[in-house]
Amino acid sequence: MLKKLSWRVLSIISLLCCQLVLSGFTVVAHRGDPLAAPEETFQSLNDGFAASASYCELDLRESSDGVLVVSHDSNLKRVTGQNMAISKTPFNEIQQAHETNGEPIHSLQQLFEHYANQPEAKFILETKKNKQKPIDMEAKLAALINQYHMQDRVIIHSFSADSLQKMSVLLPKVPRLLLANDLTDISMADLQFVTGVSLQDTVVTPDIIQQIHRLNKKIYVWSEMTEPASVIPAITLNNVDGVVTNYPATVAAYAQAKNGSHQHIVNQVATVTTTYSAATWTNPYIHQQESNSVTAGEPLQISTIVTKAGYSQAELTDGRWVNAVNLNFGTNYQLAHPYLGLNVQLKPNQYRPQLWNNPLTPTTSQRLFSGSGKITAVKVVKDKLWFQINQQGWLQSNQVLVNLTNQSTAQRADYFKLPPSKRLTSIDLLQPPALNQVTRPIVINGHFMRIINEFNHH
Repeated sequence: MLKKLSWRVLSIISLLCCQLVLSGFTVVAHRGDPLAAPEETFQSLNDGFAASASYCELDLRESSDGVLVVSHDSNLKRVTGQNMAISKTPFNEIQQAHETNGEPIHSLQQLFEHYANQPEAKFILETKKNKQKPIDMEAKLAALINQYHMQDRVIIHSFSADSLQKMSVLLPKVPRLLLANDLTDISMADLQFVTGVSLQDTVVTPDIIQQIHRLNKKIYVWSEMTEPASVIPAITLNNVDGVVTNYPATVAAYAQAKNGSHQHIVNQVATVTTTYSAATWTNPYIHQQESNSVTAGEPLQISTIVTKAGYSQAELTDGRWVNAVNLNFGTNYQLAHPYLGLNVQLKPNQYRPQLWNNPLTPTTSQRLFSGSGKITAVKVVKDKLWFQINQQGWLQSNQVLVNLTNQSTAQRADYFKLPPSKRLTSIDLLQPPALNQVTRPIVINGHFMRIINEFNHH
């Protein structure tokens, strides 16, 4: 069903190519911060919250005497060194086992008591089930959530659809996420009683995210305990609702950088309009430079634009990102490229203009224009040309005179191929005319005049 649904969704998305989608996600510390402290201990949870995680993720099992125990493994040997099966051991014995920081294994009730007066501490709780057993786990979980008034501070997730269906009856207002290793683990029937899904990062694609969101469900992603930090830039690119991670501080930094940004689906060709090779990045929110840059004049297929605070990054089909200020889309390139590499000078009797940091939102001045320089990039913004001068900052083209005389015949021909209404009129053509040339354009008050040159052939 999901496979069939994807084509319907994609057809809709293609019609909404200009739609802006607000991007942001919840940071979930996987078992607390397990790289800083032993997993699922209070120390690890505190470290997770201190690293700016909104939630800490925990696992629940049931002891032989019916106590809900916080533990990922069914046996405590890995984390305590004690060969102790939780389901076969009463809780008073389980508490005699300690993790490497000296903390005992905690019950869920102890966890709720410990964080009762810390309303900012929130938890994602996984019900660990084996063939739908223990059968009373959900009732006990719901009772503790109600007892400690944690309804607004917990999310329940599980690989067991049966467990989540029970929770949907017991606590219908508490969010529920279906965990899945693969899309085959999800059925449309399962989706009826969950508020979202939590998928392994290796199966998540933009198409899948669109499908899930189309069903008005949340989508979280997670990695194995061996998750490498190198996957974080790619995971945070997608428009997911939450990321479960062993690196909460790093992911929180991406979440903060991404917050308030917008994704704009474009699927268009743009051309690099610079005189230099432009850097590319692995992620538009926190820049980690790629080894491969894009070259001047290179046409690029752009799938997405991400914008935040006036700065825009464009995604290439290979997953790299480039500053969109270095690109012009469609025919804007033809309007811009004849001026690349040309020299400019200040117009007579004019104050030195500001060089701005960004032509898309010129709010911050880099410095004053020195009076002359070279055009190192051109950007068309709302039908107006902006020039980058010496890679130092931007100004509007009508603030300077542009000199074509140091360019080739081909470059000058490109200028005259433009429709007259699209040509810059602030052109400084000082090159003397060739013998027998009938006319040459000059600039007076920023406008062309035709001066008829009569030559005597005798």
